[in-house]
Amino acid sequence: MVVSIATDMAAKPESGLHQLAVFLVIVPFYALWRYSKIKVVQVDEQYLYVSNYLTKDRIPIQNVARVRRSLGLQDRLTVIELQRTSSFGSRIVFMPPPMFLFWRRHPIEEELKGLVNSAKSSGS
Repeated sequence: MVVSIATDMAAKPESGLHQLAVFLVIVPFYALWRYSKIKVVQVDEQYLYVSNYLTKDRIPIQNVARVRRSLGLQDRLTVIELQRTSSFGSRIVFMPPPMFLFWRRHPIEEELKGLVNSAKSSGS
């Protein structure tokens, strides 16, 4: 019985290479699809400055409808939902700087919510 298993494996040595090749093709495309939506976000008191490394957009803070953490457990992404569509769409997704206490809400979310609330209350 041991001989029959060894001969079956010896008969198909390219099967492992085929699986490796499929893996090496699929994984980069998945990563590109998964993380291509992530933007770079900078902020001041009046605007969000959003970039995808190729183009940039300036979005008024008053256009922000909601700031929330993404529902994915493996990624610590922050989602900014807009009232009006920007050149990047109606949702901006970015990854805040790493934080040691990963199970807690990231402070950047609270800062953004505070900026949005103060911009909307001041009406500027």
